[in-house]
Amino acid sequence: MIRLFILLGIFFIGGGAMAASPATSPNADKIFKETVQDPAINSRIKQAIADALNHMAKKLPCAAEMQPQIAKLAGSFVDSKMQPLVTQILQQEFSEAELGDIANFLNTPTGKKIIAKTPDISDRANQIALQAALENSGELTAILTKSVNSDGSCKTAQ
Repeated sequence: MIRLFILLGIFFIGGGAMAASPATSPNADKIFKETVQDPAINSRIKQAIADALNHMAKKLPCAAEMQPQIAKLAGSFVDSKMQPLVTQILQQEFSEAELGDIANFLNTPTGKKIIAKTPDISDRANQIALQAALENSGELTAILTKSVNSDGSCKTAQ
């Protein structure tokens, strides 16, 4: 799920484009509707995109005033542009038979439980990743200090 957020954030922020899929798989559409359009998952995706955009805008004048517009922009992206991107990724990664298996699984009690638990699991995984990053920030600082000149350029390998 986190990788999906990152991929979509890069696409959205960078303005990139993926080639259109010639035909959308009904199973890929079904998986999208049962996961990304789940209200809890959908609201978290919109919030994650809005948070990323707000983080980018925070140094700009009137950043606070822009937050409602940024939230609307993030919501618009999720509602209008995300489905073709996600279904294309699913079609690239899974055969039609596998997509059918996934779609069928999502309708089982266990599949429904995964959909219901995914937002909380993602939140907990994010907290673990954040904690690990904070605990290792000293090592990252040391790597950056050794690798970057005072003017921001990279030191040549020795």
